[in-house]
Amino acid sequence: MPVSCAASGCKSRYTLEAREKGITFHRFPRSNPALLDKWCRAMKRATSTGELWMPSRYQRLCSLHFQQSCFDTTGQTKRLRDDVIPSIFNFPEDTQRTEVSENKVLETSTQPSDIPLITKMQNEELENVSVSCNADAGVHFQVQLQDHPYYIPDIDTLKKKLQASEDSRAQKEKELRNAKDREKRLRQTCHSIYCELIKRNLLSSELLDILQPYEDIPLERFKKPESEYSAQQRMFSLTLQLNDPLVYKYLRKETKLPLPGPRRLRQWLKSDRGGPGINTLALKALIQKKQAHPQLYTKVSLALGTFSIQQSVAYDSCRNELVGFVNLGKGGSGSGSQDVANEVLMFMLGGTVGHWNVPIAYFYVKSLTPQAQKQLLAHVLHELCEKRFEVVAVSMDRHPHNEEMCTMLGCTFTDPWSLQTHFSLPNRDYRHYVVFDVGNELHIVQNLIEELGSIQSPEGAISWQYITDLMNLPRMFRLVRNLEIVKMTLLCNKLSDTVANALQFVQELNHEHGHDLQAIINFIQIIGRLFDICNSSSVRLQGDKSPINQNNLEEKLQVLQETREYLLTLTTCDNEFLFQSSRFFWDYR
Repeated sequence: MPVSCAASGCKSRYTLEAREKGITFHRFPRSNPALLDKWCRAMKRATSTGELWMPSRYQRLCSLHFQQSCFDTTGQTKRLRDDVIPSIFNFPEDTQRTEVSENKVLETSTQPSDIPLITKMQNEELENVSVSCNADAGVHFQVQLQDHPYYIPDIDTLKKKLQASEDSRAQKEKELRNAKDREKRLRQTCHSIYCELIKRNLLSSELLDILQPYEDIPLERFKKPESEYSAQQRMFSLTLQLNDPLVYKYLRKETKLPLPGPRRLRQWLKSDRGGPGINTLALKALIQKKQAHPQLYTKVSLALGTFSIQQSVAYDSCRNELVGFVNLGKGGSGSGSQDVANEVLMFMLGGTVGHWNVPIAYFYVKSLTPQAQKQLLAHVLHELCEKRFEVVAVSMDRHPHNEEMCTMLGCTFTDPWSLQTHFSLPNRDYRHYVVFDVGNELHIVQNLIEELGSIQSPEGAISWQYITDLMNLPRMFRLVRNLEIVKMTLLCNKLSDTVANALQFVQELNHEHGHDLQAIINFIQIIGRLFDICNSSSVRLQGDKSPINQNNLEEKLQVLQETREYLLTLTTCDNEFLFQSSRFFWDYR
């Protein structure tokens, strides 16, 4: 029950309104009986039996009954000084009322000679007793005892008042719990999420280092609308989703953390000012071109590449921001990142029928993981598919970073008998074929043969020494133009038709270096023809370098099938198939 003042006639209660008025409530000095007795006599309050009223340990007296000099206000809490006595009371003026301050009084209506009405208490006499005379009944003593103002003898009223008090108490307890919950949520930050994920073995040490700059973000902020997220919140969401989408999904579904969905993340990855991100202006222009010429702009290929840049930060006055930080679009601007970028991930869109190329996206990144690159590629592909572009192929350089990304997407390159060079996005059936850069593949094969020194084919040994010896042939065998061209070709591409023709010429001369050259000549011719077919792009070229069309499709498929069968027969000097060689897969993939 709420605290009320124990003084007669005082209606002060311990409420918010009373606290705002500066009213305080103080305990009775029960530990000091002498001072307690003075307080009770000053209050002039009696019990129902006429005795001097004594307070319980739960009752209080408000500050309205004390002089200002009675308080000590030097500390943070308003306190009563020692040995002070309340002196301000508002007693009713009634001549028919007997006020009891120092004696105990017994209420009666009998004759004074019948029953002694007053007994002496603490050797002091009753004061201020009003007497009324009655001709018939004689002298009649009237003693009206003051009770507390909240005393109501009506049982129903008491029940209602009790119920109201219980409801008020329950409401206050609910408000208190809510306040504690709000305070607890305000104390919770992203660091608490990290601790929970570590306990469940869902957060790796590498990802923890990446997310470390965002650990002080209060979780309460994520309850705001996504459009009101700060740059730091957007960078946290993008970084987590790109590096570990499973953890991101777990936080959204299991812990109910209100993180944005994939569509909102793609909106943050866009850019409409030519800055880092998916270029919406370029996509808009391509959509207009596709509507006018659908046959030239519908089927496209997407090329991606990573380029190193110098780490530096500068101020861009046009965009009014610092540039050089990790930047993933307008939602993941550099202002939300503390890392300086050292790479640029570029996406180039080109036509498979029409001859055009347009850069549609780039991102400033730092030490991009295969998982993060996979997610960025998926976001770009989703955006293109939503715009009705058919991305037939995704081309890139062949190195372990890109191969790991393609493996995450569902591709398989380890077994030549069960290759899978395509993947599909979740909830989409359209296939995107992976095409590794042909020029880079040629250099990989060249470095492989040069490192191994010699490999075996059905025609004999393929020795790299023959190609090296072309640079050291005696001058008498050098046909002035041809061998100078061969020398220049050897500096650029050692597996070209020009080198094969030079080796054929040496073999025909029957020079001492010309024995057993047929195997490497066949190898160079087959590899050269393969790369001419795979690298065909210009409509003006003829033969193997001409573009693939309906007229030459069967012929070129036959060449590719024969080349595949030939390459699968190549072995190392240890009689191990070349495609199964551990050195091939770990050093040259």
